[in-house]
Amino acid sequence: MRTAGVLLAAGASRRFGQADKLLAVLHGRQLIRQAADAADAAQLDLRIAVTSSDEVAKALPEFRISRVAPDQPQSTSLATGIMEAMDQGADRAVVLLADMPLITADMIDGVIELAGDGVAAITDGRRVCPPACFPRDLFPELTRVSGDQGARALLSGLGPQQLLRVPSSSLVDIDTLEDLDRLSRPRGTRA
Repeated sequence: MRTAGVLLAAGASRRFGQADKLLAVLHGRQLIRQAADAADAAQLDLRIAVTSSDEVAKALPEFRISRVAPDQPQSTSLATGIMEAMDQGADRAVVLLADMPLITADMIDGVIELAGDGVAAITDGRRVCPPACFPRDLFPELTRVSGDQGARALLSGLGPQQLLRVPSSSLVDIDTLEDLDRLSRPRGTRA
């Protein structure tokens, strides 16, 4: 079964400030490389990144780059990445978010294994989120989602047998400079 990783890396970073958050450094590596390195180490046959940034694209030489216009909703990035996965003959796609630096290759592989030929995602028991794996028969539906919700509606109905449980601390996403600062601090220290 041919598995594509679809890394969504086209967000506008509005809450982060003037800089592109994916180029910010966390623990010695750019945020985009945190997600890319996890995808590189995972059991993926094809790696696709969706971005609107030339600088982010340059940071991902091992990915097939799909472009979207700046300031598009997440659904546009998702549809673009899924269409590329379809064009490349993928049997399933694992959707990854570039601003979740604590997602590991083991988590990605766990979701793939759990999905089999169905759907799976990760959870901390409260939230269900990417990485999420979808079979090819759901690709058309994924290309029709709208707004900034991505595939949330498809994930909301998953049962416990379709969810890989991970610690809440793994599901951190970076939206603001404060988020980056909080994650950059050694454990046990306060601002």
